Amino acid sequence: MLVPYSAALPFLPLLYVAWADGELTRAEIESTQAKLAGQSWPEKGAHEALLSWLRPGSSAYTQPASAAIANDPGAGFGSAS
Repeated sequence: MLVPYSAALPFLPLLYVAWADGELTRAEIESTQAKLAGQSWPEKGAHEALLSWLRPGSSAYTQPASAAIANDPGAGFGSAS
């Protein structure tokens, strides 16, 4: 499953747009982190799961959300992976 936290799903478009050109700039990372930091997170781990796509060196960072979604469009939306 791409995103095991339903609280994270509304933020996938934000990550998709940030990754649209295939790379993240420092400004994109900081802007996205600020938007995510301003939210309340009812599910433990949802915030961290999203931040993992913004952390250089993480395995999630090496496969951007847009690529992961393109590889498995139903992932994270209740489908088994």
